[in-house]
Amino acid sequence: MSNSRNIADSAPVINFIDGVTSNIQTQLNAKATSPVNLASAVTSTLPVANGGTGAATLTANNVLLGNGTSAPLAVAPSTSGNVLTSNGTTWQSTAPAGGGAWELLATYTPSSASTVNVEAFSSTYDDYVIIGTLTSVSAIPRIRIKLGSGSYGTGGYSWNQLDYNSFNNNGASTEIQMGGDIGSGSSGASIKMSFITNCFNVNDSTYHGVFGTTNNATSYYMRGIAYSGYYYGAAGILTGIQYSLNGGSYTGTVRIYGIKKA
Repeated sequence: MSNSRNIADSAPVINFIDGVTSNIQTQLNAKATSPVNLASAVTSTLPVANGGTGAATLTANNVLLGNGTSAPLAVAPSTSGNVLTSNGTTWQSTAPAGGGAWELLATYTPSSASTVNVEAFSSTYDDYVIIGTLTSVSAIPRIRIKLGSGSYGTGGYSWNQLDYNSFNNNGASTEIQMGGDIGSGSSGASIKMSFITNCFNVNDSTYHGVFGTTNNATSYYMRGIAYSGYYYGAAGILTGIQYSLNGGSYTGTVRIYGIKKA
């Protein structure tokens, strides 16, 4: 009797702790579904393993890379024009593969100017191309160059004139002439020129690089039709090219392009 009464008296206790219907299970279920405010309830960084980033801040404009259960890695944009490149293991910001592409570096738009100084040279490129379309009035166009921090040189040039019926060589000149005596026989005549100037290996301080220009010009009084020239003077890094006139002025457009290194 005593044992039976003890078992019967214990039935409410057994039912209370039953895993399916008890009040304990109900309370546990309620606790498990309670929302957590991450802004106030979490006081440190949330680990990646728990759904966080493992980092307190993320640098603006960086690209994030997976890093297992650790905080993500970041790749900065770096130089303008770069692309994300795989090295077989991870990603990095690098210049596009290959060389030879032209990049416009500067545009000059002289209006009745006596000189046009092109000085957008840097160590980023070794080779450059300058393209110009200019109009001048009754004057001889010419080129001079600057090395390093010096001034535009007045010697060490040679140029050739290709006439419609002759070829002239002019060595030891004070400049590279681009228009001969075009216009000299027609006062006030408009001289329209298009030219290309090539500059190679400009950053080699032991050698002035290969420098040359070609030009085509037309006017009411047309004699010279094509010119080429080069600089053979002292060594140095090319830092500027000056297009000038022995009178009159320039109007038009001159653009300089850097040729990407391979």
